[in-house]
Amino acid sequence: MRFFILIIAFLGLSLSSRAAIDMSRANEAYSKGKFDEALSLYRQLSEQDNISWALYYNLANAAFKTGNYAEAVLNYEKAVRLNPNNPDILYNLKVTQSQLPDKQTVLTYAGLTGFLLSVRNLMHIDYWAWLSILFFMLSFISFLLAYLVHSLMLKKAMLIGVVIWVLPALFSIGQAQWYYVDWHKKEAVVMNTEATVYSSPDKSVALFLLHYGSKVNILKEKQGWLNVSYEDKSGWIEENLISRISIP
Repeated sequence: MRFFILIIAFLGLSLSSRAAIDMSRANEAYSKGKFDEALSLYRQLSEQDNISWALYYNLANAAFKTGNYAEAVLNYEKAVRLNPNNPDILYNLKVTQSQLPDKQTVLTYAGLTGFLLSVRNLMHIDYWAWLSILFFMLSFISFLLAYLVHSLMLKKAMLIGVVIWVLPALFSIGQAQWYYVDWHKKEAVVMNTEATVYSSPDKSVALFLLHYGSKVNILKEKQGWLNVSYEDKSGWIEENLISRISIP
């Protein structure tokens, strides 16, 4: 198997003192090769709403080392949502997916879309939102100055400034919106060893079979059943066989 990155992420965790102690215990257990103990501690932390990409990343690493590949995929996907440009998360996710029974096509972006995605991932959604506010404020100040000054040349300069600041403000809003949409995508990971996908919730016709670790898109929900898509196929699956990729 290709070299697997096993970096323990000790970076910037905004945790309570108790949670910080538990994280330290989990990291220590992992570094000593006690992966089952580390996994248990990381799970406890994740259930306490101690949200960070590093926690999900560490949890996924421990899950991988204990052979829980579906849980590893689930938590790498969560880590990606919080830190989408981190090469270690992306690489470990790719390595884990190579161990799964179902081989999915990995969606990649090239050209202008790929460039815009890389720009978007330079900053968290909060920073894009604050940046848009800053540019709009600068635009408003330019407009106010254009109204107050008497020189025609200065008025023109200020009005040009309004346009100059509005354009990056709109761009920043677009990046924040894109980030938000991706963050709240309805996706899930199959956690059961096998999961049958049916044509309808009454189990009338079995369409195809999915295995642990496969990622699906959620289209509809109906009384314990989910209408999902996988590659170019779709159907209904029991909700208790999957876990949603969601950030509390």
